[in-house]
Amino acid sequence: KIAYAASFGVGKWEYTLVQTKICRELISKFDAVSVRESSAVHLCERYLKIPAVHVLDPTLLLTDKDYNKLIEDIPVKESKIFAYFLDSSKKKIAFAKMVAKYMGLQIEFKSAGSKLDNNDSIENWLVNFRDSDYVITDSFHGCAFSIIYNKPFSVISNKSRGQDRMSSLLGLMDLTDRILYDEVLNDVRIEGEIDWTRVNAKLNELRTISLEYLQTQLEK
Repeated sequence: KIAYAASFGVGKWEYTLVQTKICRELISKFDAVSVRESSAVHLCERYLKIPAVHVLDPTLLLTDKDYNKLIEDIPVKESKIFAYFLDSSKKKIAFAKMVAKYMGLQIEFKSAGSKLDNNDSIENWLVNFRDSDYVITDSFHGCAFSIIYNKPFSVISNKSRGQDRMSSLLGLMDLTDRILYDEVLNDVRIEGEIDWTRVNAKLNELRTISLEYLQTQLEK
């Protein structure tokens, strides 16, 4: 049994003594455990008494070329800002509209969960990253696919949706300056250009490490 890129989503332990004991017994049955955020390594060691390895989220093991094979037949859309929110709010929407007006671009909003409609699909979701000029999101995977597609982005802090895993990923890429907090959403904030050559080099290095880890564990 191998756990690949498991995630607590938070940087603190949230479980009771009874729950911890049950989890510790069950996880001891695994041959290897890897996690998605750096803080989870320490949580596993301290509370579950097991070693854990920090690896990339599975979506980041593939490149934009891999994902483009799924959407190559979908026509390119007009350039725009893509606003993808897990937890939409008036404040986030207003901020995204301010940025769009400032940049002179149209904006497309998408939300997850029950707000999906019959026209939504994974392929159309990917197209929004492929064809956007800028991404505004509060989602971990919104960050991940912005990086995969080399799109400039801003991520609004979302403590209820795994802020720790976002901070961990952006920390690995030296992109923590892309994080925005509620108190600064009243004004247009667009961060500077991203050095994608450096980011892609780091991402490729982490891909290699993560894939080698997975391959090694599967061959045992």
